[in-house]
Amino acid sequence: MAKKYLHTAIAAILLFALLGCAKESKEAKKPVYFSIQDMFVNTNYSTEGTSHMQITTVWLEVNGKSIGAFEMPATPPVILNEGSNKIRFYEGITMNGIDASRAIYDRLDYIEFSLDYTPSGKEDSDTIVFDRNQLTTNYASFATIDILETFDNAGLSFEKSGDSDTSIVKNNNPADWFTNPQDPSEDNGRCGSLYTNSKSDYAEIATVNAYSLPSGGLNVYLEMNYQSNIPMIVGVIAETSTGNIEQKATLGINPKEEWNKIYVNLVTETSSYFDGAKFKIFIAAKHQSGLDTGYVNLDNLKLVY
Repeated sequence: MAKKYLHTAIAAILLFALLGCAKESKEAKKPVYFSIQDMFVNTNYSTEGTSHMQITTVWLEVNGKSIGAFEMPATPPVILNEGSNKIRFYEGITMNGIDASRAIYDRLDYIEFSLDYTPSGKEDSDTIVFDRNQLTTNYASFATIDILETFDNAGLSFEKSGDSDTSIVKNNNPADWFTNPQDPSEDNGRCGSLYTNSKSDYAEIATVNAYSLPSGGLNVYLEMNYQSNIPMIVGVIAETSTGNIEQKATLGINPKEEWNKIYVNLVTETSSYFDGAKFKIFIAAKHQSGLDTGYVNLDNLKLVY
């Protein structure tokens, strides 16, 4: 009988131990919060243009596992290993200025680094705040960057079309110039301005040079800083090898009275030609009733592909 009770006691002890292990294994690790307030890009201004980026989304991987996409500024919860962790950030943009069209900007290098983590032991979840160095990247080594216009140098690389009532001018008012909020020391110089009124109500400009751009579904981005009180249209003028010229609008852009950054993807237009076409970029704006003067201020226009 004593033996029977001993076996029962041992079985009970083993059962409690197993239940305790099962309970412990089911307990979730406490999440850690990442504080990602902004993301930055280093550029060589003379060859790559402004370093200003408008990263609106971050895609996050931890130890090779995708955590998801988070709107910036972001404070995503993650589960970290105690000790070393491999962190990867992919920078995302709002494509064509449309909130529903967020995508990883595939012309920037992703950010990757190792993170050593030791739990603080506090009751509240830990928060890790990343410094600027950990949140800074570069254009990818394979990216081609054609600077269209910075308005810093002599001359202009845009000219008015035959249908335009007005042309672009260099703006001499410092109050109108673009300042890079991520690097106020960046020497952006002047901006370019289009003006309309009731008598000169249509403005259209195009690049002087035509560019050979990839086709076959490869992304071609027009990066641009702008502010305006009238809507504008951005598109391409295709010059085919047979001498045909076709103008195609890509995107209508609503007014923004504060400086804004936009990424216009020209892939649909550039991929509709397969015969060695070259492309000019055009920008057009129409005067709006009720305004004495319409304006479009532009800066830091570049093609990235």
